[in-house]
Amino acid sequence: MAMKNKYHGLLNQGATCYLNSVLQVLFMTEDFRESVKKTADTTYIDIELRDLFKDLEERVACTRKITKRLDIKNVRVPRDAAEHYEKILRLTSPAASHIFHGKLINRNKCKQCHTKYDSPAGFWSLPLPLVNNTEEYSVEKGIEDFFRPSEISGDDQMYCEKCDDKRDAVLDCVVEHHPEVLVLLLKRFEFDYEYTYTYVKNQSCVNVPDTLQMPGSQTYKLHAMVEHFGELQYGHYISTIKSLYDDTWYEFNDSSVTRRSTLPALERSRSAYLLFYKKLKAPQPEIEEIALNDNQKRPRPDDESQESVPVKKPKQELNGDELNFDEKVQKCEDLDTSSSSSNTIDSQYGPKLIFRQFHSSCCDTLCLLCTGYNMSSAEKSFDPLDTTVTLVNAKDDLDPFSSEDGVLKARLSCGHVVSPESLTEACRAQLKEGHYKFKCPAFVEGRLCNGPLSYREVRKAADLTVEEMQEFEENIARLAAADYSDIQKCPKCKTDIKRKNMTNLCVICSVCSAGQSKPYLFCWQCQKPWTGPAPRSDRCGNSGCKNLELELLRTCKLTNLPKVRGAEAVPSIRACPTCGQRVEHNTTGCKNVICPRCQVEFCFVCLKLTPVCQETSSYFIPCSAGVAPRQTAIPVWRRK
Repeated sequence: MAMKNKYHGLLNQGATCYLNSVLQVLFMTEDFRESVKKTADTTYIDIELRDLFKDLEERVACTRKITKRLDIKNVRVPRDAAEHYEKILRLTSPAASHIFHGKLINRNKCKQCHTKYDSPAGFWSLPLPLVNNTEEYSVEKGIEDFFRPSEISGDDQMYCEKCDDKRDAVLDCVVEHHPEVLVLLLKRFEFDYEYTYTYVKNQSCVNVPDTLQMPGSQTYKLHAMVEHFGELQYGHYISTIKSLYDDTWYEFNDSSVTRRSTLPALERSRSAYLLFYKKLKAPQPEIEEIALNDNQKRPRPDDESQESVPVKKPKQELNGDELNFDEKVQKCEDLDTSSSSSNTIDSQYGPKLIFRQFHSSCCDTLCLLCTGYNMSSAEKSFDPLDTTVTLVNAKDDLDPFSSEDGVLKARLSCGHVVSPESLTEACRAQLKEGHYKFKCPAFVEGRLCNGPLSYREVRKAADLTVEEMQEFEENIARLAAADYSDIQKCPKCKTDIKRKNMTNLCVICSVCSAGQSKPYLFCWQCQKPWTGPAPRSDRCGNSGCKNLELELLRTCKLTNLPKVRGAEAVPSIRACPTCGQRVEHNTTGCKNVICPRCQVEFCFVCLKLTPVCQETSSYFIPCSAGVAPRQTAIPVWRRK
């Protein structure tokens, strides 16, 4: 077989290194590769993976069929490798994806009556948050922290059904099923709520163990690693994988494949992102031969003699994780054909989740073959195995006519329960109103919640489709860029550029300048190639370059504030003295306004901050300094 002697790379369609790195790991996982070859059902992505893997065995391959199946329309936009790893597995047949699927039990124990409440949860990867400090992060310690019990009390108390009251509780997590391939996600990308309102990379050093011990005495061996270099928007993914054929590490960098003479650097790694560990099989049970005693001897059909017969007896039984999956599937199929009944579980998982008859003779838990979804409905429905969302059977707090209909809904971090449809529409309405920082719109008992919701929480709780995610993310980016006004697209390559010096209109594009003898400079104001001396804060040398915002401040009409004495001939448009945001007064009420961008209150008449203005006047009497003239410069927001 060609791949035993040589491995091939994947063509980068533009910025698809995130996809190439994951696909190479899936290809080099032999059990997964062989499983997708057996699937003939076109509803799964197995068909496209099978064709890709066949090409990879012979030549450098292209991923166009995969990107089309994943509905990736713009291949030049950098994306997250971990997100697309899960997306591929969710579209893969259960017979293939079970290799990466593990099961957890989330256990809450009441400290008063000691009642335990268990909820099963499946996972494709275990997320390990990196501690952002100067110390090195240990993956082994991260696993210990992940499974370390924690206590909740005070406002966070758990409601205990047996006590019928809120109680202190102990939260614990145990592994019910160890996957064949364990994937650890090192959470390097964090959302910056303070300055940029974008995802930034955590560059902490990580110590990656070659051998990993998991709870339940299960040992894993490092099989592959997806690494990310650079920043989030301008970074690059590669994968380093150990071959089963020659026990050698190979580096897969898009179309380039390089043999590594040594183990990849596992200590103080700043690039490790996804870690793939293969389960080490438990040693086979020893077989001993025992002779049947006189009471156990049985005559052989063709021999009347009563010779002692050797009988093979295992000293111990294999556990559930070590059972052969194909044998379990076959037993399930055999038993399923013998019974036409199927049970619909409405009470816990909702009417859309249908379980076939549970075969206790072959499974100690519901196996993947014994479960299925009714995919005929276009409505959204949650995966009950998804551990990233708290799922409950309760009424929708956003729908006053909702009831406990048996359909799973999401509990938000603020405590309110929402259906994916209602949350999607509520957040879409907030975006249309110009708000990209989502807030909980639940109105319960005469009170609006307004609790903050991160986009990641909204994406999960609203179960956003690919099209909805693209819609939301484009609007969030547009509103955030307009809000902060220091992010624009390069006029040449259309890459988003963040201006570091707000007083300099001359900006360099690092993408267009890469590999060139001269840097590519453009004017932030007129979006044309830069001409004339630099730096400058007013204009470049191009004809017609002018600040339209400043021109508006200089030429806007004058207005009066009827309810404020002496507030006459006031410019109708002002620039916020704190951040420079353009603000208009509706000519009703007092003279003070709150900037929608920086949320700082200032006097629209004298342009002083409200606390300063209030020292010598009040909301409805003239300012001691009088009416401030038209502004001739736009303040620069000096964020702390």
